[in-house]
Amino acid sequence: MAARVVLTRPAERQEALQKALSARGFEVLSLPALSIEPSAIGQPPSPEAFDWMVFVSRAAWQHYWYVLRKQRPHFVWPASCRLVAVGAMTAQYIKQSLYSATGQVVSVLSSPPDDKQDSESLWQIWQPALTSGARVLIVRGQDGRNWLLTALREQGYRPEIFEAYRRAPIAWPKESVATLKAWAEQARLGVWLITSSEGLLAIEAQWAALQWDPWRPNGAVVIHPRLASPVKAWLGQAPVVVTKPDDEEIIEALNAGFDSGTFV
Repeated sequence: MAARVVLTRPAERQEALQKALSARGFEVLSLPALSIEPSAIGQPPSPEAFDWMVFVSRAAWQHYWYVLRKQRPHFVWPASCRLVAVGAMTAQYIKQSLYSATGQVVSVLSSPPDDKQDSESLWQIWQPALTSGARVLIVRGQDGRNWLLTALREQGYRPEIFEAYRRAPIAWPKESVATLKAWAEQARLGVWLITSSEGLLAIEAQWAALQWDPWRPNGAVVIHPRLASPVKAWLGQAPVVVTKPDDEEIIEALNAGFDSGTFV
């Protein structure tokens, strides 16, 4: 019987992972907890006005860059504004995107791939490069990365925020709900990939609305140690495994979990 996995990332972020897991014999259900939509905020701030721009995710870059290029089709990234990404995968995506659009080869500061992909690890390598009074723009969703914002302010820098996108809970399709109910009745709700605290809150809200309190997934994979505790609190006795956010690491964690009997 195939191992079951439920993917809860936004739809555009999990298509490749779903295909890769299916090819490896997993039974996969794509069940995004959140949608990511452009914010209804007007013109994005110009990079020329900042010394550094920080993109907290691939979605932050995508939505910022799309609007900027639409308004300024021949825009080329200025050398005066250095790029920072929370996460090595986001950094790589920004570099590829700029090269594809403008032919530019740029440097994007981020934590090394083998380090934690979070604000604290980024700060350790970024803070020594900041100069007094540096103007910094953090591009994010409607919230998040407050630790980084506070750290910048406390050290006397001048951070601002631009909301490039918004996250919103998604109502699960009836077909997916029916599948989950059938799985629950078999006591095989699978192992769930949970990648954000906002996503967990959306999942918990839908669970409560469906009145499924007696049921829980058989385990979870999370992408940051901070997520482990709240996910464990929701799951109860089921195991939670922490891994890195890239697809290959997630696949390896799932394979190892099922092979070792951590997940059943």
